[in-house]
Amino acid sequence: MNINLNKKILDILACPICKQDIEIKEDKIICKKCKKEYFIKNGKPIIAWILRLKFPVRKDTIITWGDTIYSEVWIPSHQIVHEQVHIKQQRGSKIYGLWFMLKFIFSVSFRLRSELEAYRAQYRASGEHLGRMSRCLSGKLYGSIISYKEAVKQIKR
Repeated sequence: MNINLNKKILDILACPICKQDIEIKEDKIICKKCKKEYFIKNGKPIIAWILRLKFPVRKDTIITWGDTIYSEVWIPSHQIVHEQVHIKQQRGSKIYGLWFMLKFIFSVSFRLRSELEAYRAQYRASGEHLGRMSRCLSGKLYGSIISYKEAVKQIKR
């Protein structure tokens, strides 16, 4: 899956570990300084079944696990910013990522904090899509953890 990012988004993205500039090569995001690689793969991760226990995971649901973004559909550049926050939250580790996902499923407050951080970064990067982000955050995918009106207010913060 080739990654196409516009210049504005590419300038915002940074390595989740060392915060330095990144470069894009085919299906990889590579840190220019520490050389850590992050991947974008077609399909769902093996642990997607855990998320399906609680959430309606669909074909267009993007899942980040450890150092990899999994998607069956094209990922817009502003969404990569969102998923990069999740890589950082999971410390780029599939083992830590498993703990993260379990906590994400069972702790509403953890889920809300995690997603708000990602949606805020996405909104700052694009300056657009606030309505769509707010509908998503207040919808079934995240267990309706916040109202639409509150999602708009919190993302803009």
